[in-house]
Amino acid sequence: MAGFAASFALVIWLVVAPTISHAEPLTTASVSLAKMQDAERLELAIYLINNQQAHKAIAVITFKKFTKVDQIIAAQNLLAEALFALGKRIEAYKILRDILALNPAIATSRFKLAQLLFAAQDDMAAKRQFELLLASSKDDDVQLMLRHYLTQINVRKKWFFNVGGSVVPQSNFNGGSGKNSYYCEDIAATAAGVANWTDLLASFGLDCTQGIPLSSAQKAQSGLVLNAHATLGYQFKLSDNSAWALRATGTYTQYPSTIPSVLSLAFSTGPTLQLDDKTSLNLATNLSLAVTTTAITQNRMGISAIFDHRLSPTLGLNLQANLDKTSNFTNNDYSNLAATISLTGQFILDNSSYVKLMGGISTAKYSQPNLSFTALRAGFGIYKEFAEFITYSDVNITRKYKALETIMSYEVNLKISNKNLDFMGFSPEIIYSYKKLDSNINTNDTSGHSVSIGVTRSF
Repeated sequence: MAGFAASFALVIWLVVAPTISHAEPLTTASVSLAKMQDAERLELAIYLINNQQAHKAIAVITFKKFTKVDQIIAAQNLLAEALFALGKRIEAYKILRDILALNPAIATSRFKLAQLLFAAQDDMAAKRQFELLLASSKDDDVQLMLRHYLTQINVRKKWFFNVGGSVVPQSNFNGGSGKNSYYCEDIAATAAGVANWTDLLASFGLDCTQGIPLSSAQKAQSGLVLNAHATLGYQFKLSDNSAWALRATGTYTQYPSTIPSVLSLAFSTGPTLQLDDKTSLNLATNLSLAVTTTAITQNRMGISAIFDHRLSPTLGLNLQANLDKTSNFTNNDYSNLAATISLTGQFILDNSSYVKLMGGISTAKYSQPNLSFTALRAGFGIYKEFAEFITYSDVNITRKYKALETIMSYEVNLKISNKNLDFMGFSPEIIYSYKKLDSNINTNDTSGHSVSIGVTRSF
């Protein structure tokens, strides 16, 4: 009954959908079209699209309504392909996503959407659709074809250019305290530490028992943070199973006047090796600089390795390792050598959603030994497609161990995007984030919210 209801709803919606707006006036061809069977019209539309006559294909498709469910779906798929050929990508995607919103199990429409995204080199979105198809397919030949597409995404020759920006109303952007004053019990985790701080501050005429006021710079600050970013890169295809990428990224972050604005410049390069149709390895060398209006504040050099393996059509594993050396030019105490290993498992639930389980360990050795740490992280994420929106949310918990401090970190993120909306090629997205740090040194307890309202565009 559920399947019948979905099919019935699909028929009703597609029959009344306003596709006639895409049609162009018909000439003498209307005479022959009137005599054609619906199946013949579909074959003619395919012929016209394959021969770069998308305008005529649209006229053929929209000449009159189709009545059978399979033909309605086929016609909408062809209409999307024709619109895409004319450069109307957003309209094409919307037609296919509207069908999938009514019934996510329609594989032909999802495959057409994946193909169009692949042709547009929107690789992240295309990969997601191919993975959803792979999870639902039982046919060995179809799975082989889908894995071939996924391989091509990894190693094909391509330029990539992405720009974007966001406005971020943010509480506690400086990571300050929510208190107005502190006591010695707030800045040490042991009785001996409290006694040492009491004596030290008393030597400056400060009394811990009365509370010591925090300066405005130490308190949590809220305001509007502005971000802009651009990425340019090129991937060379070395062979059928390997490629080499060059990528440069610039990010500008403008804080309220209390914190200097920062320009970050990053460059990475390295190969991608497709070991087989289920396994890939990406290696990269990374370099970045952080610059304020007055000086270069830090640089970072590192190497990374990402190992992807698909255990089954529904389950994939991602293992990532990073080794980074950071030189801080404004405060050498914060110069460090850090290593991170993380593991992520992605399980596809159905035709429109998947979950991720994440875990990892990291360690860093700072010039100031008390800043060095070891951290354990665990997280959970879920992706879901709705009728109008695509959402991804995750929760992460980290426990960090320092010589004199233990910190629990809790982070929640929710991203909402609507790919059917388009402003001069820019797609909007909203990201809500909440982060809380709970330390055994009370004065280091912090929390803050942010809402990023931004747009991105890939070329």
